[in-house]
Amino acid sequence: MAINDNLKLLLKALNLSQRQFAQALCLDPGYLSRIISGKTPLNSRLQLLIENTFKVNGEWLRTGSGPMFAVSSDSAIKSKVLAKVDKLDESQLAVLDSFLQYLLKAGSAAGPAAGPAAGVGSAPPASGNATEVTNK
Repeated sequence: MAINDNLKLLLKALNLSQRQFAQALCLDPGYLSRIISGKTPLNSRLQLLIENTFKVNGEWLRTGSGPMFAVSSDSAIKSKVLAKVDKLDESQLAVLDSFLQYLLKAGSAAGPAAGPAAGVGSAPPASGNATEVTNK
């Protein structure tokens, strides 16, 4: 099956119009229409964007074989956290990165028997560049 035919099936499965699909990908609807009609080939960058945006199985998109949607190995909580991370700005991501580094160090220092909650509930060590705030 051709990629453009698979795109038509994908739109139907997602219950999206071509315009809605194009908007979700930040594409010109006319450009998407030319791809779906087979007049313009689907480039690899756009294919990857479709796969990542709609969690589509790349093999299915290219050939029609396999499941339409990629099987995710992520847990529900991991998916929720990653969705929230996508909404953070750069400064928030920097803070999150520092916190994750702290959690990973605390978890490995506690040893494997401590489990995934090791270090949770204790404050991270004070860094030399932090400003102390006191109420007077």
